[in-house]
Amino acid sequence: MQIVINTQKAVYALLSENLEPAIYDFVPENAALPYITIGDAALAKKPALGKNIYEVDIKLHAYVASKGRKVLLQLGQEIFDLLDSQFLDIENFEHYETLLLDQTADLIESGEKYELTASYRIIIGE
Repeated sequence: MQIVINTQKAVYALLSENLEPAIYDFVPENAALPYITIGDAALAKKPALGKNIYEVDIKLHAYVASKGRKVLLQLGQEIFDLLDSQFLDIENFEHYETLLLDQTADLIESGEKYELTASYRIIIGE
């Protein structure tokens, strides 16, 4: 649906304009760490008081190479600060709120590569 595409574009624009790591929807084979990917999305419609309210859930993944989780968690905080404090410019829709649903940080390659997975709910209306 167009609402999901427009929301992903707005998230991409905000992150790419304000963060140093590259942002990908599809990661090229030669991508250097660190980088962020925009992952799965889900859409729910919540009609209220004659308005169409939508919840767009988006998963973001961040990857870093380090000897611990500190760098990864700092990047996760930067992502959170942006999404928590700024309204998204979503074409044809109005952004109301962004909520962090959950966040995890995991070692994915023995002592070398860490992944942060953060699920956000973006509430928007027409």
